[in-house]
Amino acid sequence: MFRRGLAAFAVLAVIGGFALAENYQGLITKVEDGKVTITVRKKGEKKGEEKTFKMAKDAKIMKGAGKDKDPTSSTEKELKEAIEKGFTIKDKTTKGAFARIETEGEGDKEEVTKITYGGGKGGKDKKKDDKKEDK
Repeated sequence: MFRRGLAAFAVLAVIGGFALAENYQGLITKVEDGKVTITVRKKGEKKGEEKTFKMAKDAKIMKGAGKDKDPTSSTEKELKEAIEKGFTIKDKTTKGAFARIETEGEGDKEEVTKITYGGGKGGKDKKKDDKKEDK
């Protein structure tokens, strides 16, 4: 009987941990003073909602390496450089870095525990472009 109660408690603790953890995906626009500002857009919306979170002292920052590759460890300085560099879509340059952040806690106590930025497809496939030019 004691084992069943202990197992039920363990399951509830794990489920409670998932309930407090949250993932956000969007454009990081600012990292300063131990805070991260991210613009989160819902599917189909043109304007996003800006959210600011405190960064945990032991937060991990990872740089994505693209499809089928593991992210590599990065620093806050490299993340800031990626935000300043920005990206270009249709000849329009925007400051920021696409990222996924993981948080723990709720409300005002929500803290960023992991940031994974960059990566993605890395542009068009050159082989496909070369084949189109040959035609």
